[in-house]
Amino acid sequence: MTDGSVLESFHASEAFAILKMPQYNFIRGLTPQQYQALRYMIIEMILITDLEHHRQFISDFEAKWKETAAKLSIPEERLNSTQSTNTNATAESAPIGKINEESEMSAKGQAEMDAKILRPRTDPQGINDDARKIIEEMCKEAEGRLMIMKLLIKCADINHPSRPLPLHKKWCALIQEEFFNQGDQEADLGLAKSRGMDRKTSTPQAIAKGNVGFIKFIVNPLFDIMKTRIRNPQFSRNITNNLGHWHKIANKSGSPSAPKELSPKSFALRKKIGLRFNPRRRHASSPVNSPLQKPRSTA
Repeated sequence: MTDGSVLESFHASEAFAILKMPQYNFIRGLTPQQYQALRYMIIEMILITDLEHHRQFISDFEAKWKETAAKLSIPEERLNSTQSTNTNATAESAPIGKINEESEMSAKGQAEMDAKILRPRTDPQGINDDARKIIEEMCKEAEGRLMIMKLLIKCADINHPSRPLPLHKKWCALIQEEFFNQGDQEADLGLAKSRGMDRKTSTPQAIAKGNVGFIKFIVNPLFDIMKTRIRNPQFSRNITNNLGHWHKIANKSGSPSAPKELSPKSFALRKKIGLRFNPRRRHASSPVNSPLQKPRSTA
């Protein structure tokens, strides 16, 4: 049994339980060695989506990138720095809850500074070739291939701030309702509500500040790698736009009111995309027969 990455362990367990069903077992033709390699890769990619490992992964990726560049005799000064100025995240900079106040800076000033940080950079001639060479070299070994796949799956996992604002706002509403549902269940069980999950006390300003923190401290450092390595400027444009939106709400004055419930239309969207949430699962122990668990001793 493990208390680490409980939700992700559950996902891995369910994935392999489904694969054992004859109608879904598309890997039955693999050799035992191939199956073990695939199983390891799938579990590693699921576990890396636990944000507890977020900063460590970014640090590891940076180290691997620079190590590979040195191996290819590519000078470090020719590489764009992917170390975001916002990587010093703290417990207060989580997707929910209060983030560090920036009282000395106006909303406009903060938004302008963030836009400058996130603005797409024009790479000097040759960086594209260098990046391509580094990626190709990393892909020559299993560790490098897995690290690149982890980067892509992590970006997919938290990609909604990189989407256009209307779509980003829909996902924020769905996720916030998921948090509120968990808070409701915690109250029903006589537990203290987790921070940011009380629908009666959370305000639009507090939720907006949580989204600002999520984008600046979690999303931006990850997509900064995508921006400088893969060079998709649309990521940066959307993230900058969405960050500015939440800055405006977070700095609104006046008496804050409790957030509105999701509209029937939002619930219909929730049902259409198949978003489901059972708060009891999030707090449950790791499932029995999880492929991540060691066999129990029969002694």
